[in-house]
Amino acid sequence: MNRQKMLFLTFIAGQSLSSLGDAIARVALGYLVYELTGSMFGLGTIFLISGVAEASAMLFGGPLLDRVERFKFLGLIDVLRFVTYSITPILAAFDLLQLWHLYAVAAIAGIIGGLFRPGASAALLSLVSKENLVKAISRQAGLLQVSAIIGPIIGGLIVHRYGAAPSIFCDAISFAASSASLFFISSFISSKSSQTRPFRYREELKEGLSTFRSLPLLSVLTGMGATANFGIYAYIILTVPFVTLRLGGTPETTGILNSCWGIGFVLGSLAASRITNFFSQHQIVSTALLLVGICNSLFAIIPTGGENLAFALQCLFGFSIANFNINFASISQKMTPDHVRGRVSTLRLLILQSASSLGSYYGGIAQSTMSMTTSYLSFGFASILAAGVGYVILSRNKMSPLNN
Repeated sequence: MNRQKMLFLTFIAGQSLSSLGDAIARVALGYLVYELTGSMFGLGTIFLISGVAEASAMLFGGPLLDRVERFKFLGLIDVLRFVTYSITPILAAFDLLQLWHLYAVAAIAGIIGGLFRPGASAALLSLVSKENLVKAISRQAGLLQVSAIIGPIIGGLIVHRYGAAPSIFCDAISFAASSASLFFISSFISSKSSQTRPFRYREELKEGLSTFRSLPLLSVLTGMGATANFGIYAYIILTVPFVTLRLGGTPETTGILNSCWGIGFVLGSLAASRITNFFSQHQIVSTALLLVGICNSLFAIIPTGGENLAFALQCLFGFSIANFNINFASISQKMTPDHVRGRVSTLRLLILQSASSLGSYYGGIAQSTMSMTTSYLSFGFASILAAGVGYVILSRNKMSPLNN
């Protein structure tokens, strides 16, 4: 095995462990908030705080990432994440944990996580050639999805047997392992950019906004993506009360339900390239968003104890999201001019992240003020409406790359 391949495998192994820890903690966090408050409003607020902090860091941290040794910087970020995520189980162990502690942790984790995500993407090119980049991304994505499948099951088991706080400590340990892998890579390779030009945030944002105005179909697509994210994250907030009150399940049930989403996502990813052989991309992205809305709405009528139906519906949900995300990303890249692609991508990501945060917050409010049935129907209908409007607008534009 040559050195470059060894370093790449070390990188994706560390990221897979980190992803596994995140999947475990995602199950635990819902139960931890539910135990502290008896409501999911706090969890929605946590997602809102984290999302806003992450989006802000992504927007303003890009130029910084072009001026540092990326692997050392990423390793340092993971050390900070280890410390940050260790705070929660330590406070819980001494019976000192309060909701505002989780808000503070969410803000800090969002900021440093927002720096990590684009930094990890940029650093990948230091480990593989451009010719092998697609293959490398596919391998990395595959391992991350495996973590997304088995992580919730492990998280559910840990929460059921040992409580929520130990599960979050597992996430902290995963960041320590990821940090060790990154520092190991940094001892062999330098990933510092030669970028020296000054920050130009305002000018770059203006150019990105100008591109959006000149490409109205891109705005339509982004609106569809924002609606999808809003509904998805509102749905995520309701998972714990849905399993507890509607299904009468345990944390293990929540873990299995989340794993079904991962299975559906993997199957959808595998099928996406084949589906494009039979349908245009505007048909696929609209139909996938329609299915997302239908799945959200059908969760409203699942009867008490209907675990098997919920598992099947969750698989379809993940399958639909995968096809939406893949085609949405592909279409957006096709429509965006090369010279502004980075700026437009950053702006689009900011919009999508903001919609995710608002969806999480709405899910918390809905759980506290509406019936579960009304909550699911409300954001399910929003996705169905966006799918219909988007399909009509996109299908009328015969010159769009979506119809190729």
